[in-house]
Amino acid sequence: MALSDLKVKGAKVPTGKKQKKFPDGGGMYLLVKASGKYWRMDYRFSGKRLTLSIGVYPDVSLKQARKARQDAKDLLAKNINPTQDKQIKKRKAFVDAQAITFEGVAREFIAQKSKAWSATYTHDSTRRLENHILPWLGTVKIKLIKSPDVLACLRRIEDLGLIEAAHKARMLCGQVFRYAIATGACDYDPVQALKGALQSKNPNHRACFKNSKEVGH
Repeated sequence: MALSDLKVKGAKVPTGKKQKKFPDGGGMYLLVKASGKYWRMDYRFSGKRLTLSIGVYPDVSLKQARKARQDAKDLLAKNINPTQDKQIKKRKAFVDAQAITFEGVAREFIAQKSKAWSATYTHDSTRRLENHILPWLGTVKIKLIKSPDVLACLRRIEDLGLIEAAHKARMLCGQVFRYAIATGACDYDPVQALKGALQSKNPNHRACFKNSKEVGH
């Protein structure tokens, strides 16, 4: 008998048992253990009996599990092993995530912001990115960039005597990393640790009194 949402929610391991299978048809079933509820699908491929792990309930609902079952059957009809296909896609997703570079995220960020920015500001931000940041950070995977890497990039700008440009580049880098966090491209902003690390844009020179008579005047 096919499962229902109510049956899935109330499924329990019988007393004295370690686990119990609740079938839904088509080789799919809910495997209930003390540790949780797991969607599984038994199938045959190349003469072997195999089991596909579909997901964990309630993260994967009954409806989603049934869709995964149908997708697996579609693959089998094409002589494709569902478990192997899942592993390949998982590896590809991991590689793609690791391959996101600073340049890719930065250009996506500017493209998004340019809808609200003026043409001049977009042009200046793009030039700053291309001239002062991308030559050193562009091809690096954004998840791997640390605070010292960004600081080294900004120090090169300072060494050219472009103090204000260094601060603007720092601000742009911070915006890119915050966007990367929001979109899931990285987990933290290495620019936050650089507060106070650059030379001051406008050094404040305090007035000196020549003699004690000037004090209070």
